[in-house]
Amino acid sequence: MPSRLHPPAGGDGPALAAFVLLVVAALAAAVVRQGAYYPDGQWLVGPLLGAAVVAVLIARRHPGHAERSRTSWWAAALAGWAVVSGAVAGDVGAALAPMALLGAVVAVLSVCRRATPTEREALAGAAAAIGVVAALVGWVGVAWRIRPLALEDQALWRAASTLTYANATAALLVPLALVSLAWSAARPGRWAPAAATSVLLVGTAATLSRGGAVALVVGLVALAALLGPAAVFRAAFAPAAGAAVAFAGLVPSMPADSPPRPALALVAMLVGLAITVVVPRWRLTGGLVVVIAAAGVLVAGPALGAWSEISGPRLTVSSSDRADETSAALRLVGERPVTGTGPGRATLAWTGPDGRTMVARYVHNEYLQVMTELGMVGLALLGALLVSAASMVRRGRPTAGRPDLWAGAAAGLVALAVHSSFDFLWHLAALPLLAALLAGISAPVTTEDQP
Repeated sequence: MPSRLHPPAGGDGPALAAFVLLVVAALAAAVVRQGAYYPDGQWLVGPLLGAAVVAVLIARRHPGHAERSRTSWWAAALAGWAVVSGAVAGDVGAALAPMALLGAVVAVLSVCRRATPTEREALAGAAAAIGVVAALVGWVGVAWRIRPLALEDQALWRAASTLTYANATAALLVPLALVSLAWSAARPGRWAPAAATSVLLVGTAATLSRGGAVALVVGLVALAALLGPAAVFRAAFAPAAGAAVAFAGLVPSMPADSPPRPALALVAMLVGLAITVVVPRWRLTGGLVVVIAAAGVLVAGPALGAWSEISGPRLTVSSSDRADETSAALRLVGERPVTGTGPGRATLAWTGPDGRTMVARYVHNEYLQVMTELGMVGLALLGALLVSAASMVRRGRPTAGRPDLWAGAAAGLVALAVHSSFDFLWHLAALPLLAALLAGISAPVTTEDQP
């Protein structure tokens, strides 16, 4: 994946490089600091984004780049309503968190919208590189059982990477895998985007996230609709085959009641990457034979036995906790349908099978979470914000300097929107910031000669 962060020749060199680097640094810091869920990560990301905004405003003074997006106004309206909701609940200070998050989203969106096509390409490449590193860190965490890079859940070790939450890690990797895959479709035969896609897919699989799997399928459908099924299939074949082999070697390390197999995982990863690089250079039939043979050698024995332990708890659509959380959230909505409980004040309680009272803070559905905390008005404002963002992205297609980059970013946004209905993701600032970056680089390109 391209990762050069140098500005195009003849531009405002230092300023342009500064705001690109600052946005990349903010996203990287958020990913490394547990998704910027905790204040220490937020205090690190905030100044970086503030500096990026200052840098881009200095570099882009002309009126064409001063255009304000309707999306930003809807974000401001939602932030204002959070204050109202908090005031009604008797805790205005609770609105500071959603206000800060929405401010950070608007900052990233504003910076990326002002970027040139070349700078947008650099931003996408850097984001994908961050995702590759996060995927490898999660893979290492599972193969070597390193906490908190991997965590035990339902007697299975799942990749959590530096975000320390497996489902959020999947939500980070899936959109970036789609961007990388789109890049690979536009550059058939290039090994770097194919290898990046393969690593991102392995990292996603290592999370064992069901929401991530659904989001990936929907995102692939969206990408196929935008670039054409044949192009997407050709680009995805080798990375998917290589990822399947690498994941097969990782599977024996995932059941908690068996010892880790890091050597097998490492060999499988190397073989998978070799397949990813070599298969596109051969005929499809020949590549398929190699894939089947390599996968057969690795899967036979330990992988098959371990898979039977994984498929039981993970290959199911049922989740009693999620159902109970949803019921508890809907009860709170019924009590305060207009203003909600107030931002961050939702307490979900229900009676468990053993008669004990169970309590949770988050619904595994961000849309329902917003309705619970900010009421129906908050949900309506969120809907307006998302529709406005989708309209902005759609209008960006004709001016996209790289149609494949636009398609990958758009498909990544679709995947992230879908996954948000299965897990609590927006509470980790890294994910809304990624969404803002993807929306910004796929928005209409503003030019010097615009009024």
